[in-house]
Amino acid sequence: MRTRYYNYASKYNIQSIQAFELYDSQEGNYGMVQSDGKTKKPVYTALKSFIANHPKCNRRPHSSI
Repeated sequence: MRTRYYNYASKYNIQSIQAFELYDSQEGNYGMVQSDGKTKKPVYTALKSFIANHPKCNRRPHSSI
């Protein structure tokens, strides 16, 4: 994944990448959904809203990555 980031960062003006856990796990409460699999945390709603309001950020380049 880092290789792809470096290859495409300057071409598409990518300044950073983020990774998130979807669910909380035994290692900690780092997920966007609690470990019950149903209760969404505020970060889930915030990310969903951001994606909906920034459609250009959600597009993949036409070329194969």
